[in-house]
Amino acid sequence: TKALSIGFGSGETTACFSLHDLEKADCAEIAPEMVDMSLKYFKHINLGDQLHDKINMIFMDAKNYLHLTDVKYDAIMNDSIHPRQFADNASLYTKEYYQSALDHLDKNGMFLSWIPTQNVETDDVLNSIIGTQMEVFPYVTIWYMTPSPALYYLVVGSAEPQYFSPKYMDEELANEGVKESLSLININN
Repeated sequence: TKALSIGFGSGETTACFSLHDLEKADCAEIAPEMVDMSLKYFKHINLGDQLHDKINMIFMDAKNYLHLTDVKYDAIMNDSIHPRQFADNASLYTKEYYQSALDHLDKNGMFLSWIPTQNVETDDVLNSIIGTQMEVFPYVTIWYMTPSPALYYLVVGSAEPQYFSPKYMDEELANEGVKESLSLININN
């Protein structure tokens, strides 16, 4: 399994990648300074000193990285800052970017986008993000986390139908590292 995280942020997504037996775990981050600061201040939720042993860091704009690489992924996690908070990320929510992501998915691969709920979006912004993803990906599901209030929902796009196994999800949730990480955002089942 090969996975790509778009954006490093606090480093929690890359730490989550390390909880699974991945063949390849990459992270595209445009700003090396972001990684340095996160490793300094968020060691409690990221890989800290083990980052470079477990994750292949690619210091490049994600849009350009996908354009230039020939690597295919089983999962691409669009974990960048929402464009409402940081306008420069708007290119990571365009039809062209989504098409490039689709082109870099292996068979049965999935492209996932976290959409924050703490700043309620207007219908036209949400319709634009989700509608654009639906224009590109033949199959799209929207996942809303059940804690109240949920901080995010997840939009999942794929070229193939999406099948989810509740048994498999329960097995993953039994993993202590997964359980601990998800408990931080009140997801327990």
